[in-house]
Amino acid sequence: MTTKQPDWEAIERAYRAGLLSLRAIASEHGVAHNTIMKRAEKEGWQRDLTSKVRSAVKDKVTRAVTTDGDQKKLVTDAEIIEEASWPRPTATPALSSGQRCSTSPPRRAWKR
Repeated sequence: MTTKQPDWEAIERAYRAGLLSLRAIASEHGVAHNTIMKRAEKEGWQRDLTSKVRSAVKDKVTRAVTTDGDQKKLVTDAEIIEEASWPRPTATPALSSGQRCSTSPPRRAWKR
């Protein structure tokens, strides 16, 4: 019976990226975290790409927000206020103060 070998290239990429914990990587690839630690030490993997990955993500997000493209126009505060100030249709009749909205049958008054 043959066992499936782990994808060490994918494990190394995940390890070096530094976005997942060692245990998360191990769980995802079906390997003990100790095995990954030993392999990383033996092959000299460095977990130093975290800051570079975060920097790249920040750059991509900044570019996506600041570029003109097929993105929707940002909504201004005035537009939000204007939209919120219009009355919305309701499915239930308006209640006067002191009334409750309930789906249960009304309570009966106690008779003395």
